[in-house]
Amino acid sequence: MPKWLKAVLHFLVGEPNVQRPASRTSRPTGAASRQRSYPVVGLKEHAGEGRPERLHWKASHPSTIRRFKAEVTCSRGHGIALRDHTIEADGRVVPSIVCRTPGCDFHEIVRLEGWRAGRIPAAI
Repeated sequence: MPKWLKAVLHFLVGEPNVQRPASRTSRPTGAASRQRSYPVVGLKEHAGEGRPERLHWKASHPSTIRRFKAEVTCSRGHGIALRDHTIEADGRVVPSIVCRTPGCDFHEIVRLEGWRAGRIPAAI
């Protein structure tokens, strides 16, 4: 390839497959820079009958637990059924929980404290 063509290509696309050393002030790029850690909110188990109080959860009836898993009450008192979520064996809920009540801004990454039903996947 002629030198002039190499120079034009170099000008347009840069150096091919050449890794430049990172400067001390450079920030990570790609997935490493997009990973963020968000706090996990621990919700306590509701003890008693009826709907759980704010920021508490209760397991669904044993006959429906594979489908509805648990019921959570957001910080404003709205009920949320965990149908499309996975609950890990340690109680972590994936994905995050969003209250769909208009005007409610509850959106949290949650762990159900005291979860004993094991891992329940979202799609069965």
